[in-house]
Amino acid sequence: MTMQKERIAIIGVGCRFPGGVNDLDSLWKLLVEGREGVVDVPADRWNVERYYDAESGVAGKSIAPSRRPRATAFSCSANASL
Repeated sequence: MTMQKERIAIIGVGCRFPGGVNDLDSLWKLLVEGREGVVDVPADRWNVERYYDAESGVAGKSIAPSRRPRATAFSCSANASL
């Protein structure tokens, strides 16, 4: 069976990422320059005092005190988590 090639049109892309990335040009620049795109989550979006508890298993709490994602949380290498 042969696959038919169909044309598609990309009519819009939304980019809003950390590191000042808010359009395709700035996303490409971040990637080309190899800059860090991971930043701390703003306190108004992640209240660490409200959600963190060092004791695991506490309902509604996280044992990850950092606002940054950790590689171990996603079962991947440190570089892949960035």
